[in-house]
Amino acid sequence: MISFQSHTYYIFSLIAFCLFQLIRKKDKSTLLFFINLLFIGLFFYFSKKNLLILLTYVSLSYLSIFFSSKLTSKKVFIFFQITLSLIFLSFYKYDILRDPILSLFPNLQNLTGVIGFAGLSFLSFRSLSVMFDTLYGSRKKPLNFIHYTNFLLFFPCYLSGPLDRYDRFVGDLENTDTLDSQRIYQGLSRIVLGAFKKGILADMLYDFSSDSMSLIDMQSMSVSKILLSHYVYVFVLYFDFSGYSDIAIGISNLLGVKTPENFNKPYLQRNLQNFWNSWHISFLHWLRDYIYIPLQKKMIQKGFKNFVAIACFSYFTVFIIAGIWHGGTLQYFLYGVTHGLGLTVYLVYKKILEKKLTPSLLKWYRNSSLIKVMATLFTLHYFYLSLFFFIHKMELFSIIWNKL
Repeated sequence: MISFQSHTYYIFSLIAFCLFQLIRKKDKSTLLFFINLLFIGLFFYFSKKNLLILLTYVSLSYLSIFFSSKLTSKKVFIFFQITLSLIFLSFYKYDILRDPILSLFPNLQNLTGVIGFAGLSFLSFRSLSVMFDTLYGSRKKPLNFIHYTNFLLFFPCYLSGPLDRYDRFVGDLENTDTLDSQRIYQGLSRIVLGAFKKGILADMLYDFSSDSMSLIDMQSMSVSKILLSHYVYVFVLYFDFSGYSDIAIGISNLLGVKTPENFNKPYLQRNLQNFWNSWHISFLHWLRDYIYIPLQKKMIQKGFKNFVAIACFSYFTVFIIAGIWHGGTLQYFLYGVTHGLGLTVYLVYKKILEKKLTPSLLKWYRNSSLIKVMATLFTLHYFYLSLFFFIHKMELFSIIWNKL
């Protein structure tokens, strides 16, 4: 079995890079196809039944999109594709939906486990993006099984993204330009940066973070230590996730694929809207393009005219989905609600400022360094508080309250 961020993973990536330098550029998509299949085979080495189901999902989703692109009536295949993705996500990610199925079919129990379907959420989102692009007519590149499989199973980004778009990804694979020394340097430097953030900073700080401590441990800690440990977790989360993204982007660069950026100084943003345009960027862009914008268009078509209300409702819907996407528990739902509410309040607050303040005062407000610092700290601490839901430690609120 091969695991992400192990020595074996880096050796595998190095071999893939060397092979890419030895073949003709027009053959690199075929080579990548076999490399991705080999990686997935090694990754699911001890879970061969899940590997078979994974490959079945890839094949069925491809056929669904292929036939929907050929026929005038796409609804049947689109419904099939969405249903297929939801079934897989429901069974492997949400206990509340999986448990009734297992009670009826106990023999399916051996299909679940720790390895389960690691990466299935991102796999499903990639597949659905191709389906939506086909539905809306925005996909320009022809659907090709090798390209499609590479897009879904691209090994640097398989587990946690960044999420890409089919047309952009295929365009990079079809590019026959030679990889120059500057591109190689950029790729290697991103890998080193990511390994430092994830393998050193995140790992070094994790034992001091709230996520690593049990509620029993925290009962004996002072309020200041509890709050400090949660500050540590805020940075552990950033270093771990952005470090993974840096490594994925770096390896992708070495293979000729310019994977989208995923983070852009999120903790230095002055409001939640900017924060979510800087945190897990590819995921939020997916939600924006395939849920937020279509939902707004549909509401406008239905006759809704209050654009602030439309935006607020769309924010709530998107972030509830984002919360549930992370997991099927109440805490993840509340995490999504928290950010949907925060963005709604910010949007209303922004509109009030634009109405009440004079142009000169509004300009001062936007350019004031003091306001920027205060707004940035407020945004960071709003995210800080929301992570109590994210790490499933809502009880910390009561522990801290009782200690005050």
